[in-house]
Amino acid sequence: MLRKYLLLGIVPALAAVGLAMVLNYATTRTLVLEKIEQVQQTELQLQIERIESFFMRLVVRLETLAESSELQAGRREEIMPYLAKERQSLGNEIEAIYYNTVDGDVYDTDGSKFNVSDRHYFAKISAGELVISRLLKSRGSGADVVLILVPTFDTNGARNGAVGLTILERHLIDYLDSATVSHDARLYLFDQDGKMIAGDANDSFSASSVSAEGQDSTKTNRSQDQTIVIGAIPNSGWSLALIYPDETTFLPIFRRLRWAQLGGAAVGLAVALALGVLFTNAAMAPIKKISDAHSQYAKGDKSLRLPMDELNEFAPLAQSFNFLASRISAVESEREQHLRDVEASEARFRALFDAAADAMFLVDVKAKIINVNDEACRSLGYTREELQQMHSDEVEVGWKREAIVELQDSIAENDPLSPVSGRHRRKDGSEFPVEVRIGRFVENGQPLFIAIVRNVEVRLRQEEIIRREKAMLERVMQASVAAIMIVDAHDKTKFANRRAIELLALSPTEYGFSEPAWRRFDWSGKPLNEETQTAYSRVRKTNAPVYGVRYLLERGPGDRRVLHINGAPLHNEQGEFDGAVLVVDDITDAYQAERALKASEDRFQLAVRGAQQGIWEWDLVEDRTYWSERMFEHFGISPENGPPPRDAIRSWIHPDDRQRVDEMFEKFEAQQGPFDAECRFRVAAGEYRWFRLSGDGERDESGAIIRLAGALTDITARKQAEQFVRENEARYRAIFEAAVNGFFLYSLEGELVDVNPAACRIHGYTREEMLAMDPREFIHPDSHLTFEEFLKTVAAGKRFEAPAIGIRKDGGVFYADVIGVPYEADGRRLALGTVLDVTESRMAAKERETLIGNLEAKNTELERFTYTVSHDLKSPLITIKGFLGALSQDIDRGDMPAVQEDMQIISDAAEKMADLLDDLLELSRIGRVCNPNGFVEGQKLVDAVLTFLAGRIAEKQVNVAVSCDDRQFYVDRVRLQEVLQNLVENAVKYSDPADPRVTIQLSSDKTHTTCWVRDNGPGIPESFREKIFGLFEKLDPHSDGTGIGLAIAKRIIEFHQGEIWVEPNPVKGACFCFRIPRDPNSPLLSTVTLG
Repeated sequence: MLRKYLLLGIVPALAAVGLAMVLNYATTRTLVLEKIEQVQQTELQLQIERIESFFMRLVVRLETLAESSELQAGRREEIMPYLAKERQSLGNEIEAIYYNTVDGDVYDTDGSKFNVSDRHYFAKISAGELVISRLLKSRGSGADVVLILVPTFDTNGARNGAVGLTILERHLIDYLDSATVSHDARLYLFDQDGKMIAGDANDSFSASSVSAEGQDSTKTNRSQDQTIVIGAIPNSGWSLALIYPDETTFLPIFRRLRWAQLGGAAVGLAVALALGVLFTNAAMAPIKKISDAHSQYAKGDKSLRLPMDELNEFAPLAQSFNFLASRISAVESEREQHLRDVEASEARFRALFDAAADAMFLVDVKAKIINVNDEACRSLGYTREELQQMHSDEVEVGWKREAIVELQDSIAENDPLSPVSGRHRRKDGSEFPVEVRIGRFVENGQPLFIAIVRNVEVRLRQEEIIRREKAMLERVMQASVAAIMIVDAHDKTKFANRRAIELLALSPTEYGFSEPAWRRFDWSGKPLNEETQTAYSRVRKTNAPVYGVRYLLERGPGDRRVLHINGAPLHNEQGEFDGAVLVVDDITDAYQAERALKASEDRFQLAVRGAQQGIWEWDLVEDRTYWSERMFEHFGISPENGPPPRDAIRSWIHPDDRQRVDEMFEKFEAQQGPFDAECRFRVAAGEYRWFRLSGDGERDESGAIIRLAGALTDITARKQAEQFVRENEARYRAIFEAAVNGFFLYSLEGELVDVNPAACRIHGYTREEMLAMDPREFIHPDSHLTFEEFLKTVAAGKRFEAPAIGIRKDGGVFYADVIGVPYEADGRRLALGTVLDVTESRMAAKERETLIGNLEAKNTELERFTYTVSHDLKSPLITIKGFLGALSQDIDRGDMPAVQEDMQIISDAAEKMADLLDDLLELSRIGRVCNPNGFVEGQKLVDAVLTFLAGRIAEKQVNVAVSCDDRQFYVDRVRLQEVLQNLVENAVKYSDPADPRVTIQLSSDKTHTTCWVRDNGPGIPESFREKIFGLFEKLDPHSDGTGIGLAIAKRIIEFHQGEIWVEPNPVKGACFCFRIPRDPNSPLLSTVTLG
């Protein structure tokens, strides 16, 4: 029974212990899991904030760029240099920085351009939202990058594009890998499409398969249980996951807990229920201690930490608790600091809110006013409490509440509405214009709106004034006769008035105006240095106004304009150089007039100083007299005391001339024209000198003389010369009439004034005939230019000498040497020319030169002939001499065949020598032994040659073609027939044996006859065409003939004053040509151009 009851007692006890152990394990496991989950969620949130701060740091930098004046202005030529400069200050994790236009065009700082209007994120940018893209491929490097885009707005709040940058994926991965996580956890980053950016690619899960708020335990391909915690990164659509291996978190704790409870159960089977209970209590003590610590920590004891050495096998759980407690404490500290920062920020916001210069309204979704600042109360005349009881439509004129609510609903969070114009009503009923900006934010889950209202009444009045002044300024600038331009800091013309467009030919462009590539020159004619010498470059360099910059602008060939430029700098809000205003005057006409005036003044002063005239002026109104230096020199007095009195001057006039001078002034006073008289004045030396007194005057409205001016010229020398001329005129006339040379007097216009008898005799005309003729009628046409040069030179006061050709009355011509000098008669300037007939001396000199030339040619030819003859005659003599010895030997031997052969060779050599001597004799006769010349018809000459050569032509069956005109020419018929016979014989000899052809062509023009003889043989090399006319020159040394025939032909042709040559045959063979005058013995007179 005792055993039975013992069993009945033990079994329920053991069952109770086992059930208690199971319940205790389940409870402990749930508690531990909750605590670990809290720690893991906290750690995940810290990592999310860390990644978010990475993105937001770059977003804030882009927002700073978007608020710059360059991006607000929206001018790409200013934006890209600014972004390129800012790119240098960014870190290495940034691949590139871009500017996007509203049309989707993207401009890189490296100059590349592309369009992204078809990209998925373009719609968000068009809506003015922040974009953090998924992983993309870089257009430049091809690497994986993340794109961040921030919208940009102009000064009126209208969106004008976006600014963005790309982050290299590897830098994002490095940043993620540098994070510190507990318990060997792994971080995974996913983009919007669930693509893994960072993490272990072998894990078989994705962000889309795990809830963003929950966690799940899955089996990986490494057969290891794990816990996944995943959450969303704000503003990006990206997700961050933390994966904790169970082996490093709660599994060690649960494993130790199970073993402890199983051990207790085993011991309980051996001992009593009390020991089992005792063991259970002992096993639960560390868990209770840990649970109590959790409770105390949850109640606020943040400094509590568990001693790991007292918890034995539960030490890992204590370690995890202590780690999580430390992390939570750090997070709490950061949260408290964040709260303090938020409170400080809120205090600053409150201060800014209340102290803001603009009225600010805090409004709910129903347009009810929740709060206002002091400026709102002041501008509307309400108290804060009164406004907090009102709706927006009660102060907004023209807007109903539903429209205001609808407008607020259209505003996205953190995306302020562009400024809206409106009118507000004050408490007293008066209205004023306002500009309203509305922004949306969320507080405690409720959307709120903040409206910033600016009173623009004063601004609108000022804008209207500015608009009117600007319009007035625009009209003034457009109406200005000066060209006005505004040039920006990049030397681009942004404004130009009509005169500037007309003067500089400016063309409107997208960003202003462009100017043609005209050239600019300084006063020396050198091209202008655009970097240092233009008005704009000087203004930019000095940052100060410049005045009076002048240079020459070449607008085209012969079109140079003189520009006068004033410039002043423009400055931006920071006081930096931002461009220049240039005022350009075209002073070409004034400059030319100024130069002409200065030149005229210089000429006048030079004329006054250099002229023999004294200049004087008498102002009768102010009784002032002016004398030039020459006036004092004329009278021999010093200019120190000034002009002498008028009475003294009148007393210096010669008594015989005084009455005539008085009568001249009386006529002048009677308005009978200017005064001019020649009279004598007594000078300081006591002698009388002749002067010419001339001048004119100025009269007032009544006709009274108020000013006199004139000149006084010393004409004493002229008077003496006139006397001398009168005394010598008879003597000069006698010389003129009796001179052997011809004298011609011409006017400077070329009209013949007088000739002497010698001139008439030279030309064969009477004096009356020559005076009635144009001089060019008795001057050869080749000397007309010489006559013009004669007149021009003498008119310039210089001596002229030149040869010329004259024409006689009978049509003959003569050579003359002409000398010309200036001549003055009766105050008239003429040209005197003397003509010496040098025809006979010229012809004698020409004949002498011809004879000398011929003699030199004969001597040269004789030297060449002697050398050639001695060489060629020696050859057969050497042959004869050599074979005479052989003949003697053959006779001694009795070798008769050899004797006959030797005799034949000696005979051939002697015959060749005889032929040479005959040809040389014939050559020597040319020019000495002449046949009578006569007129010859070309056809008859050719027929005679062909008849003489008929046998040879028939033997070789040569096809001869002849072409002759019917003109005659005057030649030595026998000699010319020898030439033609020699050429035709050679052509027959060297024609193509298979098909021999010879062409003879003879034609004449007015002065010459030309003959061509062509064959179709091997032809003559170009290098041999001159040499072949020499003595004993043969193309084939082994051919028969002496080599003198062509030399004879050349001598005959040259005797006829002609020429002979070889010209290339365009088809095949040789072509010999000669050309002779049709009448070489006719008298020819060569004319020359003289100068």
